[in-house]
Amino acid sequence: MKLYFIVNPAAKNGRCKKVWKRLEKVLRQKHISYEVFFTEKQGDGKRIARQIIESTSETAAIIAIGGDGTVHEIANGVFPFKHGIVGYIPAGTGNDFSRGIRIPNHPRK
Repeated sequence: MKLYFIVNPAAKNGRCKKVWKRLEKVLRQKHISYEVFFTEKQGDGKRIARQIIESTSETAAIIAIGGDGTVHEIANGVFPFKHGIVGYIPAGTGNDFSRGIRIPNHPRK
């Protein structure tokens, strides 16, 4: 399964960018293959996720690094395809979604 990360670098005043840099370092150290995309404006998460999911018939793990809006867009980009898995590393301001489904706010967890 290929890993794709969609990062909202503007979320929480740039915190996502810092979270991504730490995660990228770990991915490289462990020789884990991935692709990363950065959003620039509203709607990019959905558009990028849709492009990823339509470009492959294999299972694709698309991981959002951002806030509630980022994960919402990515989920909408993957739906209704059955070969997409949405992951989420909360790094936004409110992170209501992650609290609601009990995803830890600390990226390592």
